[in-house]
Amino acid sequence: MNEKWLHRLILTAIFLLAIFLRADNLSKIPNSLHQDELNAGYQGYKIIHTGRDLQGNFLPLYINRFGDFRPAGIFYLDGISTSILGLNTFSVRLPAALFGAFTIFPVYLLAFAISKKKYIGYLAGLLIAISPWHIVASRSTSEQIVALFLIILGAWLMIKGLEEKKIKWFVYSVINFLLSYFFYHTPRVFVPGFLTLFVGLIFFHPLFVQLKKNKVTKSISITLWAVMCLATILLTFTKFGVGRFDQTSIFASQGTLDKIKALSDVDQNVTTARIFHNKAVVYTKVFLDQYLSYFSTDFLFVKGGLPDRYVVPDMGLFYYIEFPLMLLGFYFLLRKKDLFFMIPIIWLLVGPIASALTTEDIPNIQRALFMLPGFQILEAYGIYYTFKLTMGIWRKLFIIILVLAFLLNIIYFFHQYFVHSPSYVSYRRDDGTEELFQNLANKDKSYSAIYLSSYQDLPLYYYYLHPQNVTFPTYNQKNIDKGMRVGKYIFVPDECP
Repeated sequence: MNEKWLHRLILTAIFLLAIFLRADNLSKIPNSLHQDELNAGYQGYKIIHTGRDLQGNFLPLYINRFGDFRPAGIFYLDGISTSILGLNTFSVRLPAALFGAFTIFPVYLLAFAISKKKYIGYLAGLLIAISPWHIVASRSTSEQIVALFLIILGAWLMIKGLEEKKIKWFVYSVINFLLSYFFYHTPRVFVPGFLTLFVGLIFFHPLFVQLKKNKVTKSISITLWAVMCLATILLTFTKFGVGRFDQTSIFASQGTLDKIKALSDVDQNVTTARIFHNKAVVYTKVFLDQYLSYFSTDFLFVKGGLPDRYVVPDMGLFYYIEFPLMLLGFYFLLRKKDLFFMIPIIWLLVGPIASALTTEDIPNIQRALFMLPGFQILEAYGIYYTFKLTMGIWRKLFIIILVLAFLLNIIYFFHQYFVHSPSYVSYRRDDGTEELFQNLANKDKSYSAIYLSSYQDLPLYYYYLHPQNVTFPTYNQKNIDKGMRVGKYIFVPDECP
């Protein structure tokens, strides 16, 4: 078998493993269709069929539910999926699962571009494929999975442009970065932050002397950085750009404001109160505390984070065996100093910034997912160079321990995920809603009217579970808010009718 076919075979095998781990029993695990998933699936279905969301907006870029202005990218993907496969849990979750599996390819490309070692690329792709963090997110209609795919691809295209000094790769890079903005909020912080540090390195780090001397590379790098920063600024000053941030930021948090007041009230000395308990000091302290929490072993290896509907009981976000591999990888990365060796480090430094600026569900599994490629590339370095340094019996021992440790960790994770997570805080996943309507369907012949609350998206669940009753023109947010009737079912705009 020649090298080209071996390369394709390895990547194909990793991809098939990734898609199996993300698509197996996808309609059942995780249990129940959460409101966020339901909205993406049903509103996406409505947009594809009518061109409008529940608010009546034509081909929207953002979906406004509670002032959060959720990026609409996942709605369109889910709309296509549900239009082809029908309205069901599998079709709603499939796009994120597919993008999760396809992520192994840009991860391979990025790791290879950094290290110039194919096997480091293979290992990074494999580690993403079996990552508990990535698997759980990929199975949950998570738009950040698609955004992460686009950002990794954009970063690789940027490196390709720097190496080949061709403008087209930078154009493709910008397109991917911009597309990520329409899937999740975090890229608007991550992308300009990443580019600012990376372009700064090109100008000031001695490794990049040759790149810096090239005028084309220099000007295009600045242009790429400027375009993404400008796009971020323009989005920030729109209502959909600030909506979610205004709801969750540390600057808008009543808890933070109460903390400032409480500290000032206790400190009777006006001078020290102004020095130690002013807004700048408290906000900085809150930000740093939250930022550092994303590097804690408790978050990464022991408990994981929030929202708890993503938590796998008694599991962190990584396997225990990955901890020493990260440390080894960090050592080898700094020692080898490949041309783009700082990218995984920059990735990790910038990854938690958006999460640390918010106060909702901290530490947050969804917003911090963008850290993941940095960790996996570090691990790939650790495995590859430890393997290269060991010889004879020590190499065999290293392989045996590594394989056994991963197998034991993986078996334990999937046992916890498939057996225990369905009953773990299941109410956080709106568990029981489908059973509610099934129960009502069995009894509705005995009643002339059935009253239900229109809160918690119950009308949406009804239409999702009764697609034969879909009446797109009448089913919109305005009718939901004032109360609506569908056959015997009367949805009252009260939490407890």
